Amino acid sequence: MKTLNRYYLNVKIKQKEAELYSTTSFLTHMRTIFTWQI
Repeated sequence: MKTLNRYYLNVKIKQKEAELYSTTSFLTHMRTIFTWQI
């Protein structure tokens, strides 16, 4: 049970990292578009 718990925690952390990364790249992408339009 302990191992399963740790695995679940790792998955959660990975998901958060993925969300953070996609949000960051999305914002960078939007900034690029915004800069191009000016």
